[in-house]
Amino acid sequence: RYGSHAGDGLADQCVPLDVADGSGESTLGTGVEASSASGDDSSDAATGFTSSPPPDPVCGNGAAERGEACDGGDLSGSSCFDLGHDSGTLGCLDDCSFDVSGCGDCGNAVVDGDELCDGAPPPEQSCAGFGWFAGTLACARDCNGIDESGCTNCGNAVVDPGELCDGPMLGISCAELGFVEQGEVPSCADDCNVDTSGCGMPVCGVDATQPLVDCPPTCSSCENGECLFDCTGTSECDDLAIVCPAGWPCRVVCSGSSACNGASVVCPEFFACEVACDGSSACSDLALGCSVTGRCSMSCDVGSSSVCDDATVDCGGDVCNVACADGEPSFDCGPSCECVACTDAN
Repeated sequence: RYGSHAGDGLADQCVPLDVADGSGESTLGTGVEASSASGDDSSDAATGFTSSPPPDPVCGNGAAERGEACDGGDLSGSSCFDLGHDSGTLGCLDDCSFDVSGCGDCGNAVVDGDELCDGAPPPEQSCAGFGWFAGTLACARDCNGIDESGCTNCGNAVVDPGELCDGPMLGISCAELGFVEQGEVPSCADDCNVDTSGCGMPVCGVDATQPLVDCPPTCSSCENGECLFDCTGTSECDDLAIVCPAGWPCRVVCSGSSACNGASVVCPEFFACEVACDGSSACSDLALGCSVTGRCSMSCDVGSSSVCDDATVDCGGDVCNVACADGEPSFDCGPSCECVACTDAN
C-alpha cells in the first residue's frame, strides 16, 4: 500500500510502506498483493503478475490452431503438392485433418483431382467422335485432356494432308513414279504411304548400270534405265534448272522446239512430273506441282489456244482438269466437280 507520512512534509505523496516480513525485519513492499495460486493460474514471484494457459483448440471455428492440420478454409498454407501429389485442390475434413481426395497423381490410371484423363480414355470416346476416320485416342501426358495424335483419316479414300495416297492407285505404274517396271504396280500401304516394293530401282547411264548421280551433266532425267535429254544444242538449255529429291528423277520438262530458259519442275519424293507443255508453247515461267497420282495438273481455257496459262487446277465452267476424262468427276476437285470439254490444249 501507499500512503503519506504525517508531519514529514510529504503529504499527499505516495511512499512505499514498511512491511514486516515476520522475522522482525522490515522490507519495502511494492504495494501489489500477490494472490494465492489456485486452479491453472500461475504467478510470477518476481513481478507479482498472473498468467493463464492458451485455450484448447476448437475444430470448426475456421482457424487452424494448435494440434490441427487445418480448419475450414484455413489450410495452414499447405497444398496438394506439399503433400506429395502432382496436382489438384487440397481440402479439410470435419475433424480438421487434410482431405486429399481432390489431389491428383497423373499416371496412376485413376482420374482423380482435377484430371480429365488418366491411363486410357473412357471406352465410349473414340477418334470418330473427334472428327477422325480411325485410330486410337490416348490421355494427354499431363492428364489434362485427350491426345488425338493417334487418330488418322487414312482409309477414308480421300488423300488428306500428310498422306501420299488413300485407297487403290488405279492406273499408276512403277515407271510413272520414277522406278523400273518389274511386272508389279505401286500400291497404297495401310499408313497411306506409297508402297513401291514391287518396283525396281532406277539406273541411268549408257550401260544402264550407273547410278543417277553418275549421269552425264547433260542428262536431265532417266526412265527405265535410259538417259533423257530435254533440249538440243547449248543455247536453249543454258538456264535450265531441274530440281529432284535425292535418288529420284524428273521427267522431260519441255518437248519439241519449246523455249526452256528458266523452266523449273520440282517433284516430291516418289513422284515424277509429266511433260509440262506440248508443241511450241513458251514455258519460261511455268512451275508445275505434282498430284498424288504422279501426274501434273494443268488448267486450260475452254475455246482458247492457251496451253499453259497459269498451271493452276481450277474447278468451274471455263477450266478443266486433265486428270479426269470429260464428264467424269475430277480427281482433284472431288465428286461434285464435273470436267468440261477441253480444246486440244490438253
